[in-house]
Amino acid sequence: MFFCFDKRAFKSLEKEADKLAVAGSDVDISWIELMQRVDIQVNRLRQKTHGLTLPVILYGHKEADFIVSILACLVLNIAFVPIDISYPQKRIDKVKRQLGKGLLVDVLAGSIVAFGQGESAIQDNQNDPLSYIIFTSGSTGEPKGVQISASNINSFISWSRANFSLSANQVFMNQALLSFDLSIFELLNALSLGASLVLMDNKTSLDAALFKTRFLAYRCNVWVSTPSFAFAFGVDKAFDAKHFPHLLLMIFCGEVLPKKLADLLLAKFPSLQLFNTYGPTEATVMVSSVQIDQALLNRYEQLPIGNINAICHIDTQNPGTFEQAITGELLISGQSVSVGYLNANNDSFTVDKQGMRFYATGDRVYQQDGKLFFVGRKDSMIKYNGHRIDLGEINHIIEQLAPISSVRTLPLERNGRIIRLVAFVQTNDCNAEVINAHLAPRLPNYMIPSEYVFHTDFPLTHNLKVDSRQLLKQYMDF
Repeated sequence: MFFCFDKRAFKSLEKEADKLAVAGSDVDISWIELMQRVDIQVNRLRQKTHGLTLPVILYGHKEADFIVSILACLVLNIAFVPIDISYPQKRIDKVKRQLGKGLLVDVLAGSIVAFGQGESAIQDNQNDPLSYIIFTSGSTGEPKGVQISASNINSFISWSRANFSLSANQVFMNQALLSFDLSIFELLNALSLGASLVLMDNKTSLDAALFKTRFLAYRCNVWVSTPSFAFAFGVDKAFDAKHFPHLLLMIFCGEVLPKKLADLLLAKFPSLQLFNTYGPTEATVMVSSVQIDQALLNRYEQLPIGNINAICHIDTQNPGTFEQAITGELLISGQSVSVGYLNANNDSFTVDKQGMRFYATGDRVYQQDGKLFFVGRKDSMIKYNGHRIDLGEINHIIEQLAPISSVRTLPLERNGRIIRLVAFVQTNDCNAEVINAHLAPRLPNYMIPSEYVFHTDFPLTHNLKVDSRQLLKQYMDF
């Protein structure tokens, strides 16, 4: 059995119906059980929506019924909005306000309740219905809802099949939160193939012994995560082909892949297929990939983020240079590009004369030998532990505190990897406890700075702008 995302229905019902479909944090369910649970949830949602196109917030963690509810929404052609239980209530309230009117499924409680008044903010498009909306960080203090449609999903599944060796015999390990778009990779590919999906809850992911036990018990052989998550395992002497004999494919996305980690993994797993990938939420998870092998490691000082392809373009109208290479902003085109943000400025999205959608990523890249290399951001957006964070949003919320006049949150890097967020705060009367108490109900934990450095006055550039480089230099020198 498998789930056809194009037809939004289960297919091949007679084939391997008793095979494991989803191993949730609470229960394991077979393919036939998954279909039965989806049918029940479809009827429950249908009674609540009354045929209206309403967005459905899915509030939970790594329960099997989270996946059930996702598929039920897709069957009904209504957009799901995944929100993890770790999100503070005030952020959830902001999401609700942007959605207008909708339903909230509390996966743990099993309840479905309505929220909002008036009209839903979701546009009804029967030709290409929305599949999901994932909210990311926004510089104004408001999360931005990235709208992904049915055609986006189908395009991504086709791209995945063309770029990786995937099959129904595989067991996909899901580590990323289901509210983080990296998890869409395992969800779409495992279920569309009729493979097995193993969900790792937060407690398991943070405990190496628990993670190893669960990973080995289910014989997981497809690993998808950020490099940061894998780094802790890479230095473990027992993390090798002998102790993890089924691990054959590792795919990294969400942040820079350090050469040290790639070199370590290939040495420990001689038969491993190791891929570095790139893709923003606005282009449905991933748009470029490259297999990392020893020859590539020996050739380049920095690992590429993918091979040049027909949907990745470098805009050199405002070029820069990096190690003598011409750099430009990466533009993405094609069927994987989102229809835009919900109720927000969509200047990053354009449509050409032929009707092709483009997304300006804000990432500076260059090409060499037919490969793409990442240089950095052109704005305040970063990737930290796989999460896309707009540093401007953190600054904006901290600056709401009366004693604070200005804030600059900066990433501290080591060996090309962000290891912490440091907030430089201009104030005469404030402390870390006050700021943390202010941020806790407003931002997810991964967006709260690790450290605060207080200044009465910030250093300025010749143009009388805050000198962020000098702030970081003073911090490092101290």
